[in-house]
Amino acid sequence: MGKSNQAYKLWTDWSKRMEAGDRQYSCRKVTIFDAIAGGLVLKDHEGNLCTPEMLKDALGDDEAWQQEYLCEFLDEATAWLSHELIASVEVEDLELAPTWSARLLEEATEQHRLYLATKRVPDLDPQLLADLHHVEPIYGGMDIGRKRDLTVIWPLVQVAALLRSLAVLELARQPFFVQQRILFHLLALPGVRRFCIDSTGIGAQLAESAQDRFGAWKVEAVDFTAASKEALAGAIKQRAEDRGLALPVSPTIRNSLHSVKRIQTTTGHFRFDAERSEQTGHADHFWALALACQAASTPAFRIEFQSSGQTRVAADAYEPVGAGRGMGDREFLQAGARRELVRRGAEGPRGF
Repeated sequence: MGKSNQAYKLWTDWSKRMEAGDRQYSCRKVTIFDAIAGGLVLKDHEGNLCTPEMLKDALGDDEAWQQEYLCEFLDEATAWLSHELIASVEVEDLELAPTWSARLLEEATEQHRLYLATKRVPDLDPQLLADLHHVEPIYGGMDIGRKRDLTVIWPLVQVAALLRSLAVLELARQPFFVQQRILFHLLALPGVRRFCIDSTGIGAQLAESAQDRFGAWKVEAVDFTAASKEALAGAIKQRAEDRGLALPVSPTIRNSLHSVKRIQTTTGHFRFDAERSEQTGHADHFWALALACQAASTPAFRIEFQSSGQTRVAADAYEPVGAGRGMGDREFLQAGARRELVRRGAEGPRGF
C-alpha cells in the first residue's frame, strides 16, 4: 500500500535513527535481484526456471513490479490514475462551469421554491439549453449524493475518438427535486445518446424515474458493486491511456480522480475505493466520469418505426410513458411511472 502502512513508518523511522546514531533496530532492503544473488531459484507457476525480466513481463504492471519486487514505497503505488496520466488529458480551454450550467441550477432552484409554495411542477423549458441543441452525440454520467457527498453530473461530447468535457455540474446538498430537474433537462437534449446513473442506495429512485421518463435505451442504472466498480475504473483508465479524454484543468477534479486506490483484499481480489475528504469528497468526480465513459462505450440507438395501425402486445407487457410519448411533466407525475398494456382484442387500456 505504498506509504500507507507500518512498514514505511518503521523504515523511515529507522533511517532517522541511523542518522542520529540510535541503533535500536535495523532494516534491510532485499529486492528480487538481491534475492537471486543470495541464492533464490526463480521459477514460474509450472516449475520452469525464469528470469526477473520474464516475471516482470508476466506481471504486466510497472507500479506493482516496483512495489512488490523492488521494495519501493511509492505514493502512486495504489493510485489508479497517476497525476501524470491525469495531466496528459487536461485541456486548458475547456470550461468547468459554462453559463448554461449556471442557468440550469438557477432555474431548478427557483422551480423548487415555487413547488414548495404551490405543489405544482411546470413542464421542462425546451429553450433553457438552446445552446446545446446542435451538440451531439452527448454521453453522461451521474454520481449521486445528498448530504455528505456531492452529486456530480458530467456530460461529454464525442468528437471522433475523443470524449470532450462539456461541463462538470457539482451539486452540493441539493434537494432531489433540483437534481432531478437538472438531469431531466439534460436528458431531454436532442443530442443525448446515453447516460449512466449511480443507482446505489439513494440513487435508485432518481435512476428509475429517469428510465421511466426517457426509456432504458437512453438511461442505464448502474449499481455499484465490486465487479461494476472494477469495470468502470478500467473504462476510465483505458480512455485516459488512449488519450481519448479531454478534461478541464481543476485541482479539485485532479485530486478526486487521483484519490481512487486499487487495494488488494485478503482473498487476492482488488477493490476500488477512496478516503472521504473535504477536498475530494468520496471520489464523486471520478465515478461520474467513469459512468460517462461507460455510457459512451455502450451502443445505444433510437429505433425509428412507422406504425402499421395494428396492436401487437405480449400479455402482461409494460411500456414506459413520458417524454417519448409526448407527455408533459404534469401528466407524467399524475400518470405514474408505468402503464399496463392490454391484451390484443381488449376494448381499451385499463385506467391507472
